[in-house]
Amino acid sequence: MVTEILYAIFLSPNYGYYKVKFTTGSSWNMINVEYDLNDLMIVFTFPRLYTLLRFLMICTPYYNDRAHRVNEMMGTKLNFLFAIRCIFYSHPVKFLMILVFIIVLPLSYSLKIFEGPVWYVSESAQNSLINYNYFENCIWNVLVTMTTVGYGDFYPITNLGRLIIILTSFFGSTLISLMTLITGNSLSLTETEQKVFDFGNRLDARKEKEESFSHYTTMNFKFRVKYNLLRKYISKNSLSYVSGDSKYNQMKNEIIDCLYEKIDSKKVSKDSF
Repeated sequence: MVTEILYAIFLSPNYGYYKVKFTTGSSWNMINVEYDLNDLMIVFTFPRLYTLLRFLMICTPYYNDRAHRVNEMMGTKLNFLFAIRCIFYSHPVKFLMILVFIIVLPLSYSLKIFEGPVWYVSESAQNSLINYNYFENCIWNVLVTMTTVGYGDFYPITNLGRLIIILTSFFGSTLISLMTLITGNSLSLTETEQKVFDFGNRLDARKEKEESFSHYTTMNFKFRVKYNLLRKYISKNSLSYVSGDSKYNQMKNEIIDCLYEKIDSKKVSKDSF
């Protein structure tokens, strides 16, 4: 309550603050930027989102009076971080979307306030069309920085704008880590799904063994039949006549091919078992 009173007295937007100007300069680009004090106060009021988050936490079943009693029974301490972890565990996608919305909009608006006046005093900004007075340009710069893409088409010129981009980089690294964690957890199998997956793999392995063994048996039988036919053909004819016979050569080649297939099928059957 005391914090809210101080915010309301000193940091809330006040029409009288528009008469007060704050001028800052950057030595590296030799420009002086003039801000309305009321605009700067709006930036300093963004930490009030923490109060909104605490109120939303109280509305959840993880930070209310019942949660406090349960934690006291279990001997643990209930705090704000515990409630955030519970919400992240129960609703990860919604939590990430709300977090992105809460982070991107204040940072984009702060960048608009700090970098918007640069368009009117910097010729380099006008020549490169870096106009932060359009809110969509600010959102674009924040999102590109958070995703570590960094095209370089928009970049801050003032020191305060650079500070916002530095904060955006830190928040972006955190959001990307959370997104990776959520994606990994959503694609991972539960205990029941893992059992189903293992059972299916065992069935496929058994089917493969049966097919490889049946294939080896068929090729072995085929080889024996062709081998016996060749022996009978040789026994009925003289060796000198058979060696130059085309039918003999054909049967011999078929036996050799069948022998290679038998060896391969035996190897596959042995590996599967």
